[in-house]
Amino acid sequence: MRSYFLQRLATRELAEHGLAIAFPDQADYETKVVFSPDGENPIAWLCVAEPDDLGQQEGPYLIAADYSGRFWDFDVEQLVVEVLRHVQGQIGGVIRDDDGNEL
Repeated sequence: MRSYFLQRLATRELAEHGLAIAFPDQADYETKVVFSPDGENPIAWLCVAEPDDLGQQEGPYLIAADYSGRFWDFDVEQLVVEVLRHVQGQIGGVIRDDDGNEL
């Protein structure tokens, strides 16, 4: 499992709003799911967290995107980053990988 983070989000409500825009059909669920391009398999899970929850340093809130590396017929990382960039375009923040590198 690998992760990306959309960090430096001012409020939980802002982070939740960004996810609601990106996943309108999953509004009733706390964790949002990204499916493979064919819609068959869940490949990533996104949720709002506080930095202390995940050992991250930049808050006060962040969106954590954990994804599976078991899919080889398409670029999972690219798909997850595209989703985070879409949310970032709506609410701001900084995207980092699980090594702390800013994208």
